[in-house]
Amino acid sequence: MFKNHGASAGASMSHSHSQMMALPIVPATVSARLASMKDHFDQTGKCFICEIQREDLLIDSSTNFFSLVPFAATFPFEIWIVPRYHSAHFHELDVEKVPVVYLLSLLAS
Repeated sequence: MFKNHGASAGASMSHSHSQMMALPIVPATVSARLASMKDHFDQTGKCFICEIQREDLLIDSSTNFFSLVPFAATFPFEIWIVPRYHSAHFHELDVEKVPVVYLLSLLAS
């Protein structure tokens, strides 16, 4: 998910808007981050993301999700939307625990 605004950002619409895209690959930066998180789990038995829930990084929180600004974010305005229930894939999450309205409300703010 990303927010797009203006021709300089590659937008085809002049107004600010958000987009979501899926890729058939995992980008190298994401693979490296996942490998690092797996190493942390293998060494400590704890989820790295759950351990970094600091108040100064937390944006919003609900029963099933929390959103945060990652430490040393890669992009301006980068936000991570993290399920509270651990799963390797979003499509494996219980449908009752995936409030689409919550996800969309984050894009609108």
